[in-house]
Amino acid sequence: MNTTTAKPLAGLFAVVFALLAMATLWAASVPYWDGLSLFSFVLFGWIPLLLVYLVWLTLTAHRSRSPFLLAAPFAITIGVMVALATDVSFQARFALSHAAMDRLVTTIDPEADHACHDAGLYRLCQEPLYVDGDDTPDGVAFAIDNGSDGVRGFAHSPGGVPQSSGDDEYDHLTGDWYRWKGWDGW
Repeated sequence: MNTTTAKPLAGLFAVVFALLAMATLWAASVPYWDGLSLFSFVLFGWIPLLLVYLVWLTLTAHRSRSPFLLAAPFAITIGVMVALATDVSFQARFALSHAAMDRLVTTIDPEADHACHDAGLYRLCQEPLYVDGDDTPDGVAFAIDNGSDGVRGFAHSPGGVPQSSGDDEYDHLTGDWYRWKGWDGW
């Protein structure tokens, strides 16, 4: 293989790594990522792609004149690992959607059950949120509508901290917003 063939393949690997990185970070940009989805990305995406790239790199690196292009897949992989460890994909998506989510809670009926709305970069399906145990909703819980289990999302609770009941978990994000996770069957 000559350098004219190695350079386009290095570029192709960089593009494939970048696409896999975007898919992985999008999957991790929801509250409490779905561990099974991310495990699948690692097992069926990252590991095979890295192995194929390492074999190709071993066979062709000495012929390439583009060290930056050869290093791109490693830089992308490290960048994704750092982003996952720091939860930056969730924080960025939430920050970009926060204003739209604030507007949404002012326009909906908190007692409407399972109505779905687009808010920023999220598709959210609402459920009443009860904080103090009476029959009046104290806020709204929003499940992420992404084709998965529907037990992850946000809670908007102006009446105070939502009480974790049973399998529900709430972590404060900002203002009256909480990250919410319900029972997922595991």
